[in-house]
Amino acid sequence: MGYLLPSLYLLVLAVPVAHVLVAPYTKVEESFTLHAARDVLHHGFFSEHALEQYDHRTFPGAVPRSFIPSVIWATLSLPLLRMGQATGWANKGIDEQIILRIVLAILNGLSVIHVAKALSRRNRSRSTSIFYLVLSLSQFHTMFYAGRPLPNFTALPLVNLAVSYLVEGLTTRIESPGGRFNRVSRAVTILALTTSIIRSELALFLGALSLYLLITRKISLLNLVTSGLIGGGGGAVLSTVVDSFFWGRWTWPEFEAIVFNVVEGKSEQWGVSPWYSYLLVHLPKITLFSLPLAMYALTTGAAGRGLSGMMATCIVGLVGGLSCLAHKEWRFIVYAVPLVNILAATGAAQLWDRATKRKSLLDKLGGLVLLGGLVVNVVITIGLTFVSVHNYPGGQAIEALRRVGATSGRSELRVFLPPSVLQTGASRYTFEQDDNSLPRWEFNRTESESLQTPVQIWSAGFDYTITDEIDRFLQDGRSEWYMVEAIKSFGGVTLKPTPGPVWSPRLWILSREAVAIDV
Repeated sequence: MGYLLPSLYLLVLAVPVAHVLVAPYTKVEESFTLHAARDVLHHGFFSEHALEQYDHRTFPGAVPRSFIPSVIWATLSLPLLRMGQATGWANKGIDEQIILRIVLAILNGLSVIHVAKALSRRNRSRSTSIFYLVLSLSQFHTMFYAGRPLPNFTALPLVNLAVSYLVEGLTTRIESPGGRFNRVSRAVTILALTTSIIRSELALFLGALSLYLLITRKISLLNLVTSGLIGGGGGAVLSTVVDSFFWGRWTWPEFEAIVFNVVEGKSEQWGVSPWYSYLLVHLPKITLFSLPLAMYALTTGAAGRGLSGMMATCIVGLVGGLSCLAHKEWRFIVYAVPLVNILAATGAAQLWDRATKRKSLLDKLGGLVLLGGLVVNVVITIGLTFVSVHNYPGGQAIEALRRVGATSGRSELRVFLPPSVLQTGASRYTFEQDDNSLPRWEFNRTESESLQTPVQIWSAGFDYTITDEIDRFLQDGRSEWYMVEAIKSFGGVTLKPTPGPVWSPRLWILSREAVAIDV
């Protein structure tokens, strides 16, 4: 048992890294954070000429996002990038993207470990922290997305840090150095800072937490306001100064996000879901077996009144508040996962303790249910990982296109890429190549009205294009595109004639010339 916790710590770091390696590509939701980090690394930011080359100047998105997470992320990744380049095991392009994502995965893994250690110190027992780590490891979304540069997962390490302070702060003696008020205030400051810079929806988390802390007298009003102003006010000023510089105009990105999504309600452009979607669909999906375990802990008091009350209040505040908005995505409530896992871990520890120390049939059955639930978690996670690894056809298409181009005998090749490629795996890193390699590739991803039809793309002289509308191109009649290769992705599961996955074409590589390749 002495080696169990250290082994779990290693797994919490290794599993997210493994997910990065097996699924190296990214999707459009990750593009701003990724490309901002790339631009900081490649161009710097000390001159106007450098900023003009930044990706956000051409593709700004619906609302601005903060550059602060990307600057910090790029800075932390720089030593590993330089070491990889110096030793030759990391080249330009996708290798650099993988290294960046590995660093983010490690940061998220370390934050999970920080929470587990806080649970150990709080309970003076390793069982709760062991189950917290096991539950986290067995959750697909926690591990697979830890290395994905979604803004929510750049905020999550800070949320986990704040949660770890709260876990200890609720039970630490006030008189002790770094006692309750100190730790709780620190947590409020971190959450306020993260809210004002990275993700404004955390205001709901922070608001619910603040209400609980005041009602239960875990913090004074003066201390709460002071901590909130230091974190929130300081973050707002820092974000305004830094991001106004990068965006070339005065902006506080998270304030603009609130106006766009909440005040103007424009987030509905990305889809509308029923009010109950978070509660009945998204929260069960991202927490899996942790949710029933957390409910067990709440009903039995396994977590203790203070911890249960705080976690439940924050979960209700976050999920309930976001349920009032029409547009819903699971990643907006991902901050509830560590809270649910903490409750679940206390419930799991109680079930296991009873199963191993008592002779009651009901207690033994509870232990079996616990083990069975964890096995189901792992099976679901393996299945979802398999599906997700094969769900980045845009990145796979660029890789296949390079193989095709290598046989062309040409020194320069021009490619037009529609949004569908960029939304499903292609990034600026996938376009890069070594300085001396041939052919030289020119990728055009301009969303211009003059490049909307097959004949327009043909007339512009592109050698290749990639499309998700193959019939439109092959039946155009005014252009002579040849289909070179179909890129397939996971399309479901079939039971007949043989059970197994179904692979459906998602993208097609088209060439101006007939190309013979080995498949």
